[in-house]
This record gives sequence, structure tokens and C-alpha cells, in this order.
Amino acid sequence: MNRRDFLKTTLAAAAGGAVFGGLRLTDARAAEAAPAGDGVKKKILIITGSPRAHGNSNTLADEFTRGARAAGHEVVRFDAGLKNVRPCTACNHCGMQGECILDDDDFPFVREHIATSQAVLFVSPVYYYTISAQLKAVIDRFYAINGTVHDRKRSGFILTLANSDMERVQPIIDYFRKGLYDYLGWEYAGHVVGTGLWPAGAVNGTRFMDEAYRLGQNI
Repeated sequence: MNRRDFLKTTLAAAAGGAVFGGLRLTDARAAEAAPAGDGVKKKILIITGSPRAHGNSNTLADEFTRGARAAGHEVVRFDAGLKNVRPCTACNHCGMQGECILDDDDFPFVREHIATSQAVLFVSPVYYYTISAQLKAVIDRFYAINGTVHDRKRSGFILTLANSDMERVQPIIDYFRKGLYDYLGWEYAGHVVGTGLWPAGAVNGTRFMDEAYRLGQNI
């Protein structure tokens, strides 16, 4: 299938492939199945992983922010794809809760704000069937603040991908819900998967925008 045919197929599928709160959406009302917010005003740290400033995942992060602020939450954002975050070298200098030997990049911003945030949102495009390397580099550096991040927080995630094969996305969903959140003791707050989103701007006008907004309101 050439790129033009692929785009026609995947963009047409966008209307039927979203997942919110672990359920495939058949209409916008299905998003109501996601966990309800607790009504508490929070500081939310958003960590995005796209290297495209105006890519589809970052657009959904913007909508999440609008919803969160409309609900009275404070939002702080770290765009890992546009920052310098070096990968963990497994030197164990930090001892899982100490100063990281990599002190010449932008990770201290995350270290500062995650400690005082009651909620965290992860946002990433899907590259080669997983989250972006830029986002994963940030998560790997949690090793140096392991004690700090093992604190009760609510967390959700937003993913965007070009195709509509939800079977391929399930391992990423499991990574967050059954892996990372279980380990950290974080409370799952919902997720959005935007499918059929290849070119920048493809997300505009889709229901994924509304889903991201509502996730921001309810986190």
C-alpha cells in the first residue's frame, strides 16, 4: 500500500479507533467510562515526548491543558522532545534517590516539579510500536528520584499513531497501567489513543480533541 492509500485508510479509521479508560470508543459518550475525577484541585506535570512542536500528540497535550485549567488545576509542562535529556547510564551514583551524575541537561526541571505535583500526564507519539525515545529517557531517569516518585499520584497518558491497529497499541497501554503505575503506586486516571493520525494537523477536528480536554478536566 502506498503512502497516499495508507493515509486514506488510516484517516478514515480515525473516527472509530480511540480508546479512553481502556475501552474502544464507538462514540464520544463512551469516554464517560473513564475514571471520574476526585474534584481536588491539583498541580499537574505534563511530560511530552514528541520532537515536533506542533505534532498531533502535542496538540492533544494543549487540549488536555485547556481542560485542566478550566477545571482549576495548575499545569506545568516539560516537552522532552525539544529539551536535552541524556539517557540513564546505570552508574548507580544516585543510589536510586540522590544526585544524578548527569547534571548538565534539562532533567532537573522534571525532578523539581514532579515532587510537588499530584498528577502526571505522559504524552507520546507511537514510534516503532512504543513510546518515543525522548519520553522513555525521562522515565528512565526517574531512577535517581525513585523515592520521590513513589508517592500517591493520579496519572493518565495520551498516545497518537498513524494506523488504527489497537492490538499493536495494547502493550504500550499495559506498560503504563500494569507496569509503571503498579510499580510507582500511582492511580490510573484515564487515557486517550488517537488513531489514524499521520501528518501534523490530522488530529484537528477529531473527537480526540474533546477526549483530551475531558481527561484534563477529570484527572
